[in-house]
Amino acid sequence: MQQKETTTRSLKDVELTHFHSGGLACSQEKIYVSGGIPGERVQVVPKRGKGFRSAIAVNILKASPDRTVPFCTHAGICGGCPWQHLKYEARLEWKKDILRRALDKYGIHIPGISSWAYTVWDPSGNARFYAPVFYHYKGDHHLEEHTGMLRLKYGLSSFYQPNPLQAKLIFSHIAELADDIVSDSSPVFDLYAGVGTIALTLAKKYNRACITGIEGNADAVRDALDNAFLNGLSKTNFITGDILQTFTPSFTAQTGKPSLIVLDPPRSGTLTEIKKTILTAGLTSGLMTCSRIPNTLKLLLSAAKSPDPLQWAV
Repeated sequence: MQQKETTTRSLKDVELTHFHSGGLACSQEKIYVSGGIPGERVQVVPKRGKGFRSAIAVNILKASPDRTVPFCTHAGICGGCPWQHLKYEARLEWKKDILRRALDKYGIHIPGISSWAYTVWDPSGNARFYAPVFYHYKGDHHLEEHTGMLRLKYGLSSFYQPNPLQAKLIFSHIAELADDIVSDSSPVFDLYAGVGTIALTLAKKYNRACITGIEGNADAVRDALDNAFLNGLSKTNFITGDILQTFTPSFTAQTGKPSLIVLDPPRSGTLTEIKKTILTAGLTSGLMTCSRIPNTLKLLLSAAKSPDPLQWAV
């Protein structure tokens, strides 16, 4: 026969220690309390049913500094948002704690996975788009790939081609196409350089050329610099900055005419501004991109009609 839930009318004092994976605050006696926060001492009305003891916090004897006033008048009644009484920053920390304890409790290990990480997005932040915060849980802080003669490491928030075998072919093809383009006397720019895959592939083959990668993700740039050191290619330069704010006509005027510009991938919405800089830069040899966006072809054709002879590839 199914066990019915019973309610004890007498109040009980409990100290709350942590959140259960279901979102209820727990005491050492394994009483699961709705409306409580770990670190608090509360009076509860205990209930028993379905093999565990639950309770509702009715009086807060010692409040947590993370307690806040719910913004919804229905909080605590409808049950849809059970953590509204908890400050948002504290919610993020306790969610991380729940995940850590779950992984440890069940000894979760999947062969072939060397690192555990997860993301949390703070919608109250200033980002205009999805911008998660990355947290490392255990294992390696970086993943590693080998492409050609390069050893490349990348972290949680950095990007690497999702198909490593195809990536190896792409990078090799770029290096091959660059044979008649790269010049020792003219700079080479890798825009949206990521962790330095293309810039370092070119630097490995053309070790006398001045190669610079530009990338907006500061974590990826740190990985790129580490990869340059790891592969003995420390002469390769990497710059942190938004492409439209960094790769400007004034920038290329200082560096001199580039022999090659690589766009991989050309971000949608930036092509018009990049085109202006490319045409102003006065390319001496070539422009390469890996793209299936039609506007990219239009950009390349426009660049090819510039006064200087130009080789280009898609």
